[in-house]
Amino acid sequence: MIRHLAFLHQHVRELFLKNCSPDIADPNLRRLARALASLPDRQHEVFRLARYEGLRRDAIASRLGISEDAANEELVLALQMIGRSVRRQKRKGW
Repeated sequence: MIRHLAFLHQHVRELFLKNCSPDIADPNLRRLARALASLPDRQHEVFRLARYEGLRRDAIASRLGISEDAANEELVLALQMIGRSVRRQKRKGW
């Protein structure tokens, strides 16, 4: 599952960098888009900075005015929430 999420993250990152909208017809991308949209603001921002902009935890912490531990914690929580959301959507057939 983690390998699959990593693949989806990379795909979304590439689309983001190309300034394209993802092909929402793909059910996996649709699930990931829903999961990302459901994240709390801080987790979403930390995830975006880490995965889309490729920033390290120290740079994220500096940019957001939080500690590196807080940046790491927010990223871990975001990844856990995304994983749970994607699995739940898949079980429900979404």
